[in-house]
Amino acid sequence: MNKPTLAIASMTCCEGCQVEILNLGKRLLDLFQVFDLGNFSWAEEKKERPKYDVAVIEGTPLTHEDVRYLKELRRKSKILVAIGSCAHLGGVQEIKNYAEKNKNEKVKYVYPKYQRIQNPTVVPLWKVVKVDYTVPCCPIDKDEFFRVISDIAFGRAPKIPLRPVCFECQTSGYECLLQKGQPCMGPITIGGCKAICLRSKRFCYGCRGPLPGAGPQIKKHLRNIEKLVGKKYLREIMETYGAEDDFLRIEK
Repeated sequence: MNKPTLAIASMTCCEGCQVEILNLGKRLLDLFQVFDLGNFSWAEEKKERPKYDVAVIEGTPLTHEDVRYLKELRRKSKILVAIGSCAHLGGVQEIKNYAEKNKNEKVKYVYPKYQRIQNPTVVPLWKVVKVDYTVPCCPIDKDEFFRVISDIAFGRAPKIPLRPVCFECQTSGYECLLQKGQPCMGPITIGGCKAICLRSKRFCYGCRGPLPGAGPQIKKHLRNIEKLVGKKYLREIMETYGAEDDFLRIEK
């Protein structure tokens, strides 16, 4: 029986999520026993195949080449999985979308030959192609990635529990930074990250995106954070991983 083919590819990003995939160690080798690895440049350069069963994609489609390749992968893959905040929300690079001044003016301050620079609006994968499953976070949690890909391999529809980061924070016994007056996004952000930022005594920036079905709670929480730190700082928090439009869309 032929093994299903797997492609792991990247758009514009830091590729930190692929580093986390490599950090699976022996479990990654176990996955390669289940899947026929079609493409994963961090492990081995291979020629593109005409078809894939599963395509895992990190990053945002920022360049014309990214968009072309993303559409090509979607066309020839049965299942497409977006991994990381860049693919899911737009990532750090989406900050330029929120710039108060025109982004075409901003680029002139960065690049001396700005006329050659592609400077499109940054969008997550789902705004360009259909995404079947998402593994959120920046970077992804390798254990969560392993569970999702294992479920797909064995014909199960992977599900990420819809509970907030606060669940993991409090069950792990971490200090609640909201109670100390810090603008934590934990109550309205999808959990699954093991509350790693809270473990390091850093408040949650919402890198996993808004908790589905929590519209009224999101609206109330954002209003409370705005009272605490002001509208400008609240926007900076949400914009860090490109999630401002996502939180505000669900808030409505």
